[in-house]
Formats: sequence, structure tokens, C-alpha cells
Amino acid sequence: MPRIAGYLSERLLLSSVLVVALFLAALLMSIYLFGVGSGVFVAIIILMTAGSLSVLLTPFRYINLWHLSTGYVVCISLELFVL
Repeated sequence: MPRIAGYLSERLLLSSVLVVALFLAALLMSIYLFGVGSGVFVAIIILMTAGSLSVLLTPFRYINLWHLSTGYVVCISLELFVL
């Protein structure tokens, strides 16, 4: 288990507050970008997609911290420099 996961699993209140803060930040950015109705809808779709992929791929151990970090950097790079 990565160190950050172990640290957050011991502190339930901190991890809950962090999850809520990150979700609200993503929701507000989605609302800002797409408008109120579409932003909430897109945020729900993204949340369902991420949850489905994590449930689908985690038992096979396809996702680890290195793959997740690499995917994040690729997506951010594409968003900032190409699109």
C-alpha cells in the first residue's frame, strides 16, 4: 500500500474532508465550464465513469500509482498544449 493511502486510512476525518473538497472543486469547475445543468450532469457522468473503471480494473491489478500518474500527466499535457 502506498504511504499516502496508509496515512489517509488511519485518519478517516481527514480523508473524508479531502474527498468532499476535491469533489466540490471538480463540480464547481465543471459548472463554471459547462453551466449549471450541464455541469452537474457532466460531473455525475465523470464520477460514475471513474467509479466503474476503478471497480472493473482494480481486481486485475491493472492500475497502480505509476500508471495513474502517467495517465494524469498525459491528460493534462494534452489539455494544456494540444487542445
